[in-house]
Amino acid sequence: EEDEEELRIHTMVPTRFPLEALATALGSRQAQTDAESFALSTEQAVHLARVETGPTLLVVYQFEELFSLCTREDRQQAFARVLLDLASDEQARTTVVVAVRSESEDRLVALPVLHDLLRTGVLRLSALSPVNLRYAIERPANALNVGFEDGVVARLVEEIEGEFAPLPLLQFTMLALWQRRRDSIISASALEDIGGARRALEKAAEGVFVRLIPEEANCARRIFGRLVQADEGPGHGDFKRRRALRSELRSLEDPSRVDRVMQPFVSARLLSQRPIERDAVVEITHESLIRSWPRFSGWLEDSRLMLRQHAQLQEAMARWREGNRDPADLLSPGRIATFSALTELDAEEKGFLKRSAEHWRQVDLRKAARRRWIYAAIGLVAVLSAAGWWTAWKSRRSAVALQHRAEANATQADKQRDLTKAAATRATAQEQVAAG
Repeated sequence: EEDEEELRIHTMVPTRFPLEALATALGSRQAQTDAESFALSTEQAVHLARVETGPTLLVVYQFEELFSLCTREDRQQAFARVLLDLASDEQARTTVVVAVRSESEDRLVALPVLHDLLRTGVLRLSALSPVNLRYAIERPANALNVGFEDGVVARLVEEIEGEFAPLPLLQFTMLALWQRRRDSIISASALEDIGGARRALEKAAEGVFVRLIPEEANCARRIFGRLVQADEGPGHGDFKRRRALRSELRSLEDPSRVDRVMQPFVSARLLSQRPIERDAVVEITHESLIRSWPRFSGWLEDSRLMLRQHAQLQEAMARWREGNRDPADLLSPGRIATFSALTELDAEEKGFLKRSAEHWRQVDLRKAARRRWIYAAIGLVAVLSAAGWWTAWKSRRSAVALQHRAEANATQADKQRDLTKAAATRATAQEQVAAG
């Protein structure tokens, strides 16, 4: 009987460069050393999968990063096409599993190559029932010979059931309880000490924050403000997590201070950092923290309008990048004025505002130049018209003068004729008198 072939499992997240991340997951050294310039073709991806000695499972989790971090539509479409071709190639023997959060599912319609799979290949995972929650709490602990005092598991199930994203919250709570176990028993006092599942995050976050000096506390507020975005959609509250690059956070102020402030929150598993290329993705580990930490909620209420405007600025920047930096996608003067009032801008956002302002300055300069040309043309026409009028007036005046002179001469000639005629008459009369 032949041995069953070993299943090779690869995991990845899309990141800013999804094709390069896929090549890295499948073992391409070129992608690991030249992530920004290496472009993975379908043929290369299939070849990398075919060299595996057995069947391959490729798991793409946090698929929503394809839209939140990768802002170029051509990269998004190419990545989806490569995944489909990988799954369709019989020789590659690759099964592709894509995991995406339910609130991001509607964004998948932007990937036409996946439309057929969206109708037939979607498996939706529902929230855990109380029975399954109890199973998730007790089974891992029992495997390590750890037990619970009476009432602890029931309280955990009661507090976690119905929470948004309950499993990450359960994971955080169980880790805190594990660290407080005594003689392989998790006690009710340990659960009370961390504030129960509902207050475990709040107590942990507040415990880190109160140890910061004032400058670091202000820095922490700016960091956490960057890691949320307004969400008016039903079922998700007013705010939700936002992934940010570490470089974006470090551009807010002194990078060493940002790193120093983030580190205790990362150690406490309140923030997570995942390396990508030459950077890292930073996010709030548990979305429940947004609602369960009163200090954080207060910050958000104070800056609700600013967060909405910041999200609008981010969307405008994404449209501009996706549109190949078309000047038509730059900010209007009114929006420049609105967004310039924001205090929490990183270097890239300031650059976008500056580029937009410069664009409109150039537009105004071109308009002013056109106005000057038009005014100059009008002035020239006016001068030429005036000169023509003056010439015509002088010509007319000269003609009138000549006419008057001619009339005067004609009158003088008539008088002279009359005098001559009168003299001739007198002479005739005198001759007649002399003859008679």
